Amino acid sequence: MEEYLKRFHERSAPARLKLAQILVERQQRPSYALRVLSELDDATLPEKHRPLKRALEKNAQKLIDDGVLELEGRAW
Repeated sequence: MEEYLKRFHERSAPARLKLAQILVERQQRPSYALRVLSELDDATLPEKHRPLKRALEKNAQKLIDDGVLELEGRAW
């Protein structure tokens, strides 16, 4: 997914959301997920994707608040 984001930046919204979902739900890497999500502009993000983005941001912030630690990663 990271390679896809690097190569196809203009078509990256669904892939960014899926990557962030994996980072939050499977890998517990909330800071990295928030960096990935920060590249999505709410103004241009399709309405159908906005609830997922907000939920992922909320879940990532909860993990951070709970003290989850992680290694640094790239923010494609």
